[in-house]
Amino acid sequence: LTRRSFLFLTFLSAVLQVIIVVTGNNPSSYTQIINCIDKKGYIYIKKSNYPKAIECYTEELKLAEKVDNKSAQAYSINNIAIVYYKEKNYDEALQYYQRAFDINKEIDNRQGIGLAYNNIGEIYKIKGVYSKAFEYYTKAVNIFEEIEYTSGRAYALCNLCETYLYSGDPNN
Repeated sequence: LTRRSFLFLTFLSAVLQVIIVVTGNNPSSYTQIINCIDKKGYIYIKKSNYPKAIECYTEELKLAEKVDNKSAQAYSINNIAIVYYKEKNYDEALQYYQRAFDINKEIDNRQGIGLAYNNIGEIYKIKGVYSKAFEYYTKAVNIFEEIEYTSGRAYALCNLCETYLYSGDPNN
């Protein structure tokens, strides 16, 4: 870790302790605690310290489950999937992306569903299962179009085009 990252992680740890002491570990403070843990996980990902990132996101997930915050659960699970993706553990990433999708579907988080479709499509593209990648990217594009999430739609369309190029099928 760089000195700057170390100082930021130390600061976040101190903030976490203050929140816990001031609120008495009250469940109403869990959102702030989850946010701090999330920031720590992000730094660990950026520094390629994947075991520590998984540790943070798993802790984040446990807190989200404790207060039954489905949105935070899906977000934490997606973060765990991202770590596995970065480690090139695509099968594990796919399982976590699917779990994030399931929760987002349960709570009807359309943007989360679209992001999960896009992420699942990415795994299939990397694995060379282009028909599945097309299917999931198309679902992502359609959802993003429905909810008018322009940047998500553009990103999914780019992924769809890239998949057509990778597939080597001149008819597409």
